Amino acid sequence: MLRFALLALGAVAFASAAPMTYQIDVAHTQTYFTVNHLGFSNSTGAVRVKEGLLTFDDADWSKSKVDVTLDITALQFGDKTWNEHMGAPKFFNVAKFPTARFVSSKVEKLSDSTGKVTGSFSLLGVDKPVTLLLTKNKVDKNPMSNKPYAGFSATGTLKRSDWGMSEYLPAIADSVSLRIELEAAGK
Repeated sequence: MLRFALLALGAVAFASAAPMTYQIDVAHTQTYFTVNHLGFSNSTGAVRVKEGLLTFDDADWSKSKVDVTLDITALQFGDKTWNEHMGAPKFFNVAKFPTARFVSSKVEKLSDSTGKVTGSFSLLGVDKPVTLLLTKNKVDKNPMSNKPYAGFSATGTLKRSDWGMSEYLPAIADSVSLRIELEAAGK
């Protein structure tokens, strides 16, 4: 009984802890984007997270922060020629802008497991505000590593033309859907 009480007390303390900083787990974090291609399909690409930090306070989401750098040179569309085409100067211009970065300015809690994060997204040398809807999947100890872990899903949309990527508009849609699956390990 004492053992059960100590475990329960530990779980409560872990859940109500002050803001905790997590290192983004790049192996278990994916960033996808989708854009309509000539009306025929919704073409999806992926980009790898290079590095990032997440500070999360489950008791007060407004104290939370995220700072993520994306490796734009690792664009993946499933085809070498298509990857090279999208990395060219008229699209992602990976030679000149090898990374993109998102830095939050505000995190809001909407329910026990949902919220939104607003911040500045820097792509192609342009900084613009972006708001993403969040789902808190789980904040707990990872049973494999026994470290504190946090997992979130995020979605949002942006206009590629806001970052100067206007090639082939409107045939290739301006609206881009984003989907992010993030895991982060406690430091």
